[in-house]
Amino acid sequence: MKLEVDGRARTNASWKCYIEDDHNKTVHKETDHDFTNIQFPVILGKYKQLKDGLIGFYKQSANPNDSGYDFSKFYSYAAADVPSDSDNIFVPNDTTITLSATLNHGNQDPNDKSDHQKVLVIFEPRRPIHASMGILPNKEIDVSPLHYEETIRMMELSFMTAPVLKGCHQLSLPLKSQVGFKWSWWEKEKQGTNTIWSLYPSLKPSEKTMKIGYTPLQITEGWLRLTPTLLEFKLVLDKDNAYAPRAEGSTLQLIITNKKERELSFNPGGLNLKEKKTQDPFFICT
Repeated sequence: MKLEVDGRARTNASWKCYIEDDHNKTVHKETDHDFTNIQFPVILGKYKQLKDGLIGFYKQSANPNDSGYDFSKFYSYAAADVPSDSDNIFVPNDTTITLSATLNHGNQDPNDKSDHQKVLVIFEPRRPIHASMGILPNKEIDVSPLHYEETIRMMELSFMTAPVLKGCHQLSLPLKSQVGFKWSWWEKEKQGTNTIWSLYPSLKPSEKTMKIGYTPLQITEGWLRLTPTLLEFKLVLDKDNAYAPRAEGSTLQLIITNKKERELSFNPGGLNLKEKKTQDPFFICT
């Protein structure tokens, strides 16, 4: 960040600046009243505004020999609403970031960063960051979706969730549908004397109602995972019919749909009989 004046700073042109010199001549004494030494506060972000994506920031290191950032102090306006015992989280104030005006006479080196202030921001990339300082119009800065869209589409998120009331035959949670993503559930279960991780691969989003078997119910805990849908598999008989008549030979068709906006390639695979589960009516290995 930099505050730059185009040309010279305005001088005081009032009558008070016209004085008599030693030869009794009236002259004008130019002064800008140390305008370039005034520290103007910079406010980053608009807290509690949904249209602003700033979470917090780190300031540039105070060490003149260090061009990096001071990671011992994290500044966030949200810290005012969340009690914290941490000595490393601070609520920004009017003196956290200040800028003084730099005069631009047209001969500055564009690579000279001595009068800049750097901040490392953490923010929601789909929202802009606002900067205001009172003497200039607000500045809005955003990032082109080309720099983050693909990364966000590939993100996998895990949420520790507890306690959860689980039915006897199914797990039902109030989840919001996310386009291009699917929900799954991981939890630890007892299998004999061992504890193993069990996966519920596809949880149906249920935003309004939940169906839970009445008996028996148990309280559990686990991890909710939100993962991108890379491939969609559908096993059908014909015309999207997934029903295969009992005790009859049927030719099923496996339809694999690429849900990503890029080309995918597959390598030939083989059956892995060691991982076959006896309770599964059929299985597919790649």
